[in-house]
Amino acid sequence: MSTVTISGTQIRLWCLVRGSSSAFYVTIGRDNFIIDFKEVIKNKKQNEFANIDVDQLVLWRVNIDQSQIKTTSIDDILNEEDKLENSGLTVGETLSNIEGNSVRVIVRIPVDLGSIVKNFDDKLDQLRTVLGDVYELSARSEVSKVQGPHYTSKFEIVDLNGLVRLVLPQKLLPSEGPMYSSQAFVSSYCVHKLSNYIYKSKMREKLESLINFIRTLLIDDSNYNKNLYDLAEKADDALKKWRSHEKNVEGSSSSNKLYLANTPSLGIMLMTSYVLNAKMAIENGQAPFNTVLDIDFCRRTSGSDITDVTIELGEIKLSSGSKAIKKAYRQLLLQLAVLGFVVKAMNINGVNDKCNLVGKIFVPRTSEVKIQPSWEDGITFPDSANCHVDIITIGEKQ
Repeated sequence: MSTVTISGTQIRLWCLVRGSSSAFYVTIGRDNFIIDFKEVIKNKKQNEFANIDVDQLVLWRVNIDQSQIKTTSIDDILNEEDKLENSGLTVGETLSNIEGNSVRVIVRIPVDLGSIVKNFDDKLDQLRTVLGDVYELSARSEVSKVQGPHYTSKFEIVDLNGLVRLVLPQKLLPSEGPMYSSQAFVSSYCVHKLSNYIYKSKMREKLESLINFIRTLLIDDSNYNKNLYDLAEKADDALKKWRSHEKNVEGSSSSNKLYLANTPSLGIMLMTSYVLNAKMAIENGQAPFNTVLDIDFCRRTSGSDITDVTIELGEIKLSSGSKAIKKAYRQLLLQLAVLGFVVKAMNINGVNDKCNLVGKIFVPRTSEVKIQPSWEDGITFPDSANCHVDIITIGEKQ
């Protein structure tokens, strides 16, 4: 904040910010220039004008009784010839007969188009969210008529325990020969196998190479690019903490697997980065790995073991446009592929490890949507998995 030296006879000038109904006054000298006057105004309203350059302030010469502010249409009385330019004229030469408490100057703050656009985008995103939630509530009722009441709400999967609880049965294969048969033991046993599979498959090395790949990309100002770098930093931090834990409990394989199984996001990042080809994911506007999996789980149709498993997932979309369907399609494939590798990890000996994975995308009734083969590019499934995704229309087109 720069200080303005009063020059000439000191006067008090009442001002009004355009769009406001509360006037304020500043003290300035008659011999000060208009640019000095703007500086004094900025100093007076320093919080409101903090990010505005003094040259950006626009002033108009007016004469409004303060009692008439609320009833006066300010825009109707602003004329181009009354605009106060940064000329060589002084305040006294520009504003004559200054007396009383009338508002003599209107101040216009420059329009920040960037902030306006961002604010509009934020409100639009909120509207999309609300509309999406309303549509999903009504759509679930329609889906239940077609698919039956087994269609459930979303699961938020944040760790390996969540994946195991979602996919696997309550009993182990007879060949496993468990010491105990409690559900807690079965779940713990399966999570341990999944952790071991992650180690053996070198998923950590895949995620590390992916982080390095992201850091080689050109930086731009897009939200996607910023989110990509934030994602890489989050993964790097998680891997450092994992290595630190391994160092502290050196030689304890069981403790390492337990840490991997129970650390939120780490297991999901490892599994999703293993499934996705980073370059192709980025080309399709998809994150190269996830920290959480939001899954609409429809059903498992297998019996009491993990041979010939059938897993069905769903996705409800408000839009039936090709871009929205493609995004949902790839996200479903990612989820199914991850679950396919979970089943493979449980059948690591390769004995009867067939896995049927079905995805369903529910959209409003509209024209036919054609799935393109390229939508599957860069998503890896285990050899033992059979996968397909159906697009199902529900309700009537609005």
